Amino acid sequence: MINIIQSNFEISENNLNEFFRILLPDIEYNLLKVEILEETKENIKILIDLDNKIEIILYENILDKLDDLKVIMIKIGLLKLFGKTYSWGSLTGMRPIKLIRKMRNKMEYNEIYRHLIDLFMLEQDKANLLLAVAKNSEIEISNNQINIYIGIPFCPTKCTYCSFASYTISGKYIDIYRKFIDLLIEEIIVMGDFIKKNNLIVDSIYIGGGTPTILNEIDLDKILLTINNNIDRKNLREYTVEAGRIDTLTEKKLDIIKKYNIDRISLNPQTFNLNTLKLVNREWDQDKFNKLYNYSKKLGLTINMDFIIGLPNETTEDIISTFNKLLDYNIENLTIHVLAIKKASNLFKNQYKSENFIDYKKIQNKIDIYLNKYNLEPYYLYRQKNSLEIGENVGYAKKGYESRFNIFMIEESQNTIGIGGGAITKFFKNGELIRIVNPKDPSVYVLEFEKRLEEKIDKLNKI
Repeated sequence: MINIIQSNFEISENNLNEFFRILLPDIEYNLLKVEILEETKENIKILIDLDNKIEIILYENILDKLDDLKVIMIKIGLLKLFGKTYSWGSLTGMRPIKLIRKMRNKMEYNEIYRHLIDLFMLEQDKANLLLAVAKNSEIEISNNQINIYIGIPFCPTKCTYCSFASYTISGKYIDIYRKFIDLLIEEIIVMGDFIKKNNLIVDSIYIGGGTPTILNEIDLDKILLTINNNIDRKNLREYTVEAGRIDTLTEKKLDIIKKYNIDRISLNPQTFNLNTLKLVNREWDQDKFNKLYNYSKKLGLTINMDFIIGLPNETTEDIISTFNKLLDYNIENLTIHVLAIKKASNLFKNQYKSENFIDYKKIQNKIDIYLNKYNLEPYYLYRQKNSLEIGENVGYAKKGYESRFNIFMIEESQNTIGIGGGAITKFFKNGELIRIVNPKDPSVYVLEFEKRLEEKIDKLNKI
C-alpha cells in the first residue's frame, strides 16, 4: 500500500495507485521516491527508489510527442524493479486504442511500434495487434453525426456470466414489460424530435440489450416502425439488431428485421459445447441455429458471432472444438471475448474461480486458421480488468464490414443518444465527455420515465 510518494516533479498519486492495484497488487511498501537525474533534449533519466530498492530508467526525450513520458518511465521502472512482465506491458486502461490515436497525432506507425516495445514493454504480438486494430478502424468523424443505442433489457434467462441489463419477463416484470414497451416508443418519438430540431445526422443505430429479439413479433414490428417514422435514416451507414439468443429468434422475426432495412445481426453461440451452455443457463438447439444462420444468409444480413474463452469448466480442447466447428460458418464479423468476472454476474456472487489451465496461444492459433480462411482482420479491441489473464476482447471483420458503432463506442469518439433500458447517452462538450444514464431495471425505467426524460432533454439542450 502506498503511504508516501516523494518526487521532484509533478505526478498523479491516483494514477500510480491504480497501477499498483492492477499490476503490482502484492507489493507493499512505505516510501516511493522518484527523482529526475538528467533531462536533456536527447534523454531523460529517472531514479526510482522504493524502500531503498533502486532502479534507474533512461529513455529518449519525446515529451514533445508524449506528454506523460515521465509517468510511463516510472511504471516501467517499477515493473523492472520487481521483475514483472506482462503481455500488455505497463498498459492498464480499458481502451489502449486511445493511446495509439494520441501518439498518431505526432508519430508514424513505425515509431509508435518501437515505443510500444521499448517504452511500454508490450510483447510483439500485442503491439502488432494494437496497430492492426488502429489501421483497420480509421474512419472520419463529423461533429454533427451521432449514433443511437436502443436498450431492450429483457432476456429469456440470465446467463451466469452476464452483468448487462437482463430481466426475465416473469413475476412483476410481466406487467412492467407492457409499460416498458409503451414508454420506449414514447422515448424514441421524443428523441427523434430532438434529433430533427438539432439537425443531427444519424450515422448508426444499434438495438441491444438484453436480447431485443425476445420481443414478440407484434412489438418488434411496432418498435421498428416507430424508429422508421421518427428518426431520419437517409444518412444511416449501419443498422444493427442483436439476436444473440436463438431461443428468442424466428424466421418471421428475421423477416421483420429485413423489412425495415436492418443490415446487421448478432447470432451469439458463446460456445458450441452443449454442457457448457446448460451450465451457464443458456438454451441451445444446434439444428435451429443452423436453420436461422442459413436463413439470415439468404436474407443478405451481415452476421456477427460472439464467443467467450474461459467459460466455466471449459478446457483448452473444449474451446478448440468450438473453433473447429466455427469453420463451417462464413460470417462477416467475429468477436472473441475473454471471460470477465463482473460484480453484477452470478459467477461473481457465487465466487467462481477457474481451475482449468487455458492455453491462449494454442487457442489463438486455431482462431487464426478461421481468420485466414475467411479473410477477417482485427478492427476493435478493449480490455477488462477482471478478465482471465488480463485479456482483451477483439472484434474481427471482413474488409468493408467493420462495425462503425463498435469503433465509436470503444474509442468514445462520437456522440451517442441512448434510448431504453440501461442505455447511456454520451456527448462531448469542450473536450469533456458527458454521460446521461437510463435506469437498467425496467421497473425503475417505468417509474422514473417522465422525470428522467425531461432531465435528459434539458441537459442535452445545454450542451
